[in-house]
Amino acid sequence: MEKASENLKIIAEHFEIKNKSIAAALNVHTSQVSRWMSGERVLRLDSEYIEPLIDYILSRELSSKDILWIKSKFEEDGIK
Repeated sequence: MEKASENLKIIAEHFEIKNKSIAAALNVHTSQVSRWMSGERVLRLDSEYIEPLIDYILSRELSSKDILWIKSKFEEDGIK
C-alpha cells in the first residue's frame, strides 16, 4: 500500500471520519475511498484528490493537539 493510502486510513480512523464523508468532500463514489483505504487502489501523492483531501481534513475543527499529531505523521514520512 502506498504511504498516502496508509496515511489516509490512519487519519480517518484517528478522527473517526467516515468514508462517506470523504467521498462527499471529494465528489467521488464511496467505493473509491474504500479501495484507497484497503490498498486495493493506490492514492498517490500527485493525485488530483490530495489537495482537496488535505483541505477537507484541515477544515474540520481541530485542536492544537490534533494539528501536532497530523504534523508528526507527515514528518515521519519526510514531508514538511
